[in-house]
Amino acid sequence: MPSLQINEVAPRDGLQIEADFVPTVDKIRLIDALSATGLARIETASFVSPKAIPQPMPAR
Repeated sequence: MPSLQINEVAPRDGLQIEADFVPTVDKIRLIDALSATGLARIETASFVSPKAIPQPMPAR
């Protein structure tokens, strides 16, 4: 029987596109909530040169 693997990446990809700073306590709360759903793999961070990823414009 084929298997399926789900990798949750919202803490990694989703939070980096937010225009406003997300406090660490809120990030931890999100990761804990995702973990409580039974996900086996949650990607929380990546290590990439800032030159490779456009940074969001600061709020005015």
